[in-house]
Amino acid sequence: MSSSVLGGLIAAAALGSATTFWSQATTANIRSLTALFAAIAFYAFVQFRLKSAATNDADKAAVGAVNAKTHQLLLSPIILFFLAVAFGISHHPSLIFIAAILLIGMILTRPDLLKTPRFWLIAGLSAVAALTPLLYLPIRASAGAVGAPDGLDTFQGFINHVLALGFRGDFLYFSDPSLLFERLMVMANVMTFQWSPFLLLAMMIGMGLLIRKDWFLALVIGGSFVIHTLVSAVYRAPQTVEYMMPAYIPAAILLGYGAGFCARVAAERKVTKKFDLLRALSAIFVSAMIIAVFFQLIDRYRSFYYLHNDISTREYAETIFKGAPSGSTVLADWHWATPMWYLQEIENQRPDLNIKFVFPTDEPYGETWTRRINEEIAGGRTVIATHYEEAAYETLPPSEPLGEAIIFGPDRNVLPIEFIELNIILGSEIQLLGYKLEDGEIELGEEIILTVAWKPLSDTVDFSNFFGHMIDQEGVPLAFDDEPVQHIRKGINLTQLRLAPRPGAVPGEYPLLIGAYGSQPLPDASEQNRTLITSVKVAPSRFRPFTSNPVYRELSAESVSQRMVGYDWDNTLEEMPRLYVHWQNNEGFFSETFDPADEQIALPEYFGPWGISVENKVLDNQDNGSRYVPLGQGIVWLGQPIDPELRPSADDKVRLKQEFASTMPLTRDLVISVRLVGYEEDDVHWDWWDLDDDVPAMGAIPTLKWIAGSTVVDSRVSKVSERAISRQAIGPLLRLY
Repeated sequence: MSSSVLGGLIAAAALGSATTFWSQATTANIRSLTALFAAIAFYAFVQFRLKSAATNDADKAAVGAVNAKTHQLLLSPIILFFLAVAFGISHHPSLIFIAAILLIGMILTRPDLLKTPRFWLIAGLSAVAALTPLLYLPIRASAGAVGAPDGLDTFQGFINHVLALGFRGDFLYFSDPSLLFERLMVMANVMTFQWSPFLLLAMMIGMGLLIRKDWFLALVIGGSFVIHTLVSAVYRAPQTVEYMMPAYIPAAILLGYGAGFCARVAAERKVTKKFDLLRALSAIFVSAMIIAVFFQLIDRYRSFYYLHNDISTREYAETIFKGAPSGSTVLADWHWATPMWYLQEIENQRPDLNIKFVFPTDEPYGETWTRRINEEIAGGRTVIATHYEEAAYETLPPSEPLGEAIIFGPDRNVLPIEFIELNIILGSEIQLLGYKLEDGEIELGEEIILTVAWKPLSDTVDFSNFFGHMIDQEGVPLAFDDEPVQHIRKGINLTQLRLAPRPGAVPGEYPLLIGAYGSQPLPDASEQNRTLITSVKVAPSRFRPFTSNPVYRELSAESVSQRMVGYDWDNTLEEMPRLYVHWQNNEGFFSETFDPADEQIALPEYFGPWGISVENKVLDNQDNGSRYVPLGQGIVWLGQPIDPELRPSADDKVRLKQEFASTMPLTRDLVISVRLVGYEEDDVHWDWWDLDDDVPAMGAIPTLKWIAGSTVVDSRVSKVSERAISRQAIGPLLRLY
């Protein structure tokens, strides 16, 4: 549109470095091809629009007659457009909305096309060409193709599959006005999740410049973005950031047009002795976009290089394959079902396992999982589930961990072969038989995954919880986990503990201890409440900690090669602020914590201008509302807490807004669990509580899509329990699992 190579390069680099676009481009998926067809359709429409404008005068000269030469020139973009749209819609029906806007724009550009038989012939032939490959589906289904839905080889099953009728319950799922507003805010977060604020601003500037040149073309491109965004907002998709990919195309087009327009202005305006403000502003704007795209590429490269070398998905699947009994049913989320199908079909691993994808239905997802698990258990099969819903699973039979999944099967009487044996009696109640440590060395921010094997020593034991501590030299826990044991089997039980080193833990090797308690602690033979079983080596993180106050202060001490890279104040607890100071050395990054009320903060001097040593002062805690709570796995909670003066009544709706940031790429789909608690008059004891567990951002931005530097707002509306009394104190409790 701007005929600028530089503008095209900037748009392509910005689109390619968008968080989701980059991640999808490096995996086998359906989204990238959908985006490609969308890009081709936009290209064809723009070419059609430009050629129509170039030949408009010739048509006018023909005094209303159809200009055959004009239609010949328009033939190529028309053919390309209908082929892209037809193949795109047959690949994924969501493209129909953008296609409709572009088609309307094409007809309004040349209304005479409606009277041209060739136009409709091209449209019909393109549709036939795109639909022809679909006929292959029932043929392969009748031959027993893997993954083919039931009934695909019948007419009704074929129609249901092609039109995606099984997902019609998800369309308009968030159409309620109050929910729609929240979803639109999520869509804004989806865009900030993809691009830096400056690039988003540049897209809006590009839109303004295009309106100035061709308001109709701007309306079509902008309208395509808006309609696809609205459809994504009302649609219940487990990964909206991916469903939005076709909308990223027009956004990048607007960015490229703005860059190209300014680049042409900067290059074509004649240089005179007088200062040319427009030329200077255009040059500055283009330069700023180049810098912004460059730094976005550099900033995200480390995350995607990390993900490129990550093999945790294979390890997850192979752990299930190694531990699953013969003939087991594996109920899996989509992102776990596909790699396990790959291992079965391509690498011929464990063909005896029945791997089933658990798709969303009209009922809550947790209830769907509970129902499917019960159905498989009732059929006499051992069930492995990759998904966990704490509240929904309370009624299910006993289970045990299998790697990061859970398995519902017969009682265990033999210690798993990969476990290290123990023989420790705790309080004459239970016997520790062994343990398995997933990794003896982790980076700061990562989890220690410890699975403990144990058995009860009698039919009635005073035992309810296991805990694990990673401690420093003074015995203070630097990482801990406490897990309740809901079901106790007579044979061998397995309990999994997950410990994430908290900020303040410096690199080194630390003892790992475990213990248990019921109404009282269960001591070991040495009368200790914690028992040493092994040690864990903690290395610095390769990722810079997320910080709201980045700095660069090289320490001036000759014996230290270290620099301060940021600091954050946490004011979550009133009158008990905490300071986090982030450091980098030659091995990586780590953080220190300071409690100003308990200690004097003294930081080493650093090199200032011209190499002069400067006192390392940390800015005062001026923003008393700042929040910074590391939650492990590189996730930081940034607020906001509920208003302490809020006193709602029963059935009132309370809006809970949480903001999170990520220090490192995440490879697991975590759930944000919010427990809304109503307190008794003493503001301490619980009167009632309700759970609200969901994927972040109303399911739109799962944690497994986060990379270093991602910020996500999780806003939800929770209903106060009908058991609440008027003016009762309430408060939310938050955790991730």
